[in-house]
Amino acid sequence: MTAPPDAVVHLHRLLGFADDTIAPVALSAPVLQALKPRAEQLARARSPAASEIAELLVELAERTADLASLALACWISGNVYHNLGLMKQAHAAYQRADSLYTQLDDPLSAARMSVGWVHVLGELGDGEAALTCAQRAEATLLSLGDQTDAPRLAHLYGNRGIVHEHMGHLVAALADYERKVAFFQSLPNRSSEVLMDEALALNDVGVIHALLGQYNTAERIFQQALSHLTAAAETPYADADRTLLLMNVAWLKVLRHSPPGSVRRAFQQARSSRDLLADPESHLYFAFIDLDEANYLLRSGRWQEVNRTELAQLWAQLVEQRAEFEAAYAALLLGQIDFHAGQPEAALARFEEVAADAMEKAPTLAYLSRLWQARALRARGDLVGTEQSLHAAVRLIEETRRHLTVDDYRAGYLEDKLVAYHDLIDLYLVQRRFDRALALAEHSKARTLAETISGAVPAFVGDVDKMANADSWKAESSAAAEIGRRLPDDMLAVSFVEMHDRVWTFLVDAAGMVAEPIELGARLNRADLENGLRKIQRIAHAPELAPAVVEQQTALAQEALSAWYVAYLAPLQPWLERYARLLISPDGWMNALPFACLYDAASRRYLCETHAITMTPSLALWPVYAHTMRSDASAADRTALVVGASFRAGVQGALPATVTEAQIVAGLFAASTLLTEQAATVANFLHTAPQAHLIYIAAHGEHHLADPSASFIELADGPLRVRDILELRLDRPVVVLNACDTHRGYLLGNEMMGLVRSFFYAGASAVIATQWQVEDAAAADLMTQIMREMQTEPLLARAVQRAQQRFIRRSQHPTTHPFFWGAVVITDAGRQ
Repeated sequence: MTAPPDAVVHLHRLLGFADDTIAPVALSAPVLQALKPRAEQLARARSPAASEIAELLVELAERTADLASLALACWISGNVYHNLGLMKQAHAAYQRADSLYTQLDDPLSAARMSVGWVHVLGELGDGEAALTCAQRAEATLLSLGDQTDAPRLAHLYGNRGIVHEHMGHLVAALADYERKVAFFQSLPNRSSEVLMDEALALNDVGVIHALLGQYNTAERIFQQALSHLTAAAETPYADADRTLLLMNVAWLKVLRHSPPGSVRRAFQQARSSRDLLADPESHLYFAFIDLDEANYLLRSGRWQEVNRTELAQLWAQLVEQRAEFEAAYAALLLGQIDFHAGQPEAALARFEEVAADAMEKAPTLAYLSRLWQARALRARGDLVGTEQSLHAAVRLIEETRRHLTVDDYRAGYLEDKLVAYHDLIDLYLVQRRFDRALALAEHSKARTLAETISGAVPAFVGDVDKMANADSWKAESSAAAEIGRRLPDDMLAVSFVEMHDRVWTFLVDAAGMVAEPIELGARLNRADLENGLRKIQRIAHAPELAPAVVEQQTALAQEALSAWYVAYLAPLQPWLERYARLLISPDGWMNALPFACLYDAASRRYLCETHAITMTPSLALWPVYAHTMRSDASAADRTALVVGASFRAGVQGALPATVTEAQIVAGLFAASTLLTEQAATVANFLHTAPQAHLIYIAAHGEHHLADPSASFIELADGPLRVRDILELRLDRPVVVLNACDTHRGYLLGNEMMGLVRSFFYAGASAVIATQWQVEDAAAADLMTQIMREMQTEPLLARAVQRAQQRFIRRSQHPTTHPFFWGAVVITDAGRQ
């Protein structure tokens, strides 16, 4: 059946063609293909005629006997509805088109059509169907497509990234967004259109990095995107794209706690850019500018500066426009204002509504609503309800975290979400449920390590699941007793917990918890830490090391080390003096404290002079590792892999002492593999490391603060990176890293990510590393001394302690200064 000429003419008129250009030709696939761009353009412009065009296209195509034309009409109709935001109608049209292409045995057209369908399925909340659709489309486009399908693949990756992001699969989203960026970067024509498309793709990448706590990387990417927009010629969409990026820059400044003036200027820039837009709905489209600024003021304790009337009006408009996420966000903020204004009942009603609505589509909002619901319930005196709400908040966090990969992203995801753990620990302390508080504190510290170590070391899977699953800290069995059963009689476990702005400590020995939790004072901040470390390292810049200079510099270092001792160890002195060994589980920036050289000015002794010190990522994992470690054999019986590489910035011979050091260490072991210079390649290391009981590396290392996953140890053929180490499956060796800054890391959430943590992920039982760059000869001297001590002392902490004590006792020698021996740290996940 042929469509009436007048119906075809009407369609063309709806599409905006002049009457003198319209030819009443039959509707066919070529004609539809020609009309497709115009129909989609009108839909993007929100033309009132767009819906009628979509209906008429399908109606006219149905009058033909051509299934290909009908399939294409349904495809175009789906795109029109998609651009109009009518997702259910779009899904129905795409679904029908897919069925027709199946009948036609035309998988390539179905795959091309599916690019938009993936996004629609995601918006309708059917993420699994969206991912299945995307997987099928990707495979078909890669196998059957041509050069014209490259842009479609890029947009498919973008749409699949959106689905992953909504489902909480942040790392998968990042991978897809980066594929989209790579496509635009590969284009030889750097036109304004390409630059703008790349800028928007970079924006998506930056958002995911920010969500994962990679703030430096996110900032760099946002600035790169803004520079692309500056280089591109002005287009109708340029101002909107710039506003989007400026909005995200302001949000990022909030996340990274930038100075207040900087944050307010960023929001003002975003608002000024929005004001330039002609679209009357731009205020709603960029509502996050207002919402994020209100959130910033609330988090800063300046809730009275938020205009509640304007925020309530914005919430009503968002509800009317069915902007569900933004409306829930606004409701959450209004609930917080009610809470601060002393209206807990109104606040609770808001929080409960948000939690119920956001559970599936916005887990972060659901988490925040449960957190604030708990605070409102606690203010009302309902401690049972408070605990239940905080349990729900923690569960939401951890269920989302499980989707992340085995690297530092899991820890970064916790950057602004630890408060739920802290609120619950605080509740347990008030209720005097100290064991439960300890269990949750240690659980939260190494959740990332717990999740990843089970994949790296299969033998641990059952135990790790038992010790670190989402509910383990709620068990009624005693965490302190479980930890204590694995402690020797002469060891005290010290758990430091940074909670809000204070530090608490829990003390556990072989018999269990030895005292009530102790509040120590203000938490350690990064500025104070770095200032103290500079005092310790100042001797490295002294022009000479005469005795008077060493004495002066030692006093300066002891000033900082004594202050930390007074703050964090002096209150524990009555318990510390009863034990010869300490197992320390730090928190936050305390991960970077050089505990071995903390100085007791009263006794004029460093901590390592009285105690053998072991650090652990978390006491929650100690029982797991403690009974899965191999029995201690003498060092001489171990298989050692010893690496010595003198390369720095690609230049061989830059660190000549490393080769001699490696040769000395290898000679201490009956069975050893020695890789030096050109033999010390990444490939040789990765091949040999899985069989080694001890791994010793003397080489140049670099720590990348902004991106810990890019930190590396330089070998003959290039860098051994964190990502390479993560791929290893080690047989629980002791790893010794005599390379610059190998113990340094970047604090993500409450975990110090870097080279040391990556070796734990790979299956190491213990890692000996350095916290700062030490002069080469002194570092080699100390590390080889530790190896010699290990010949007769199977306990690593005591071997390190003895070597450090030898340095301290060298009369009139520069290396008595803690800079030369205090950088060495042994981190052990449960080795006895």
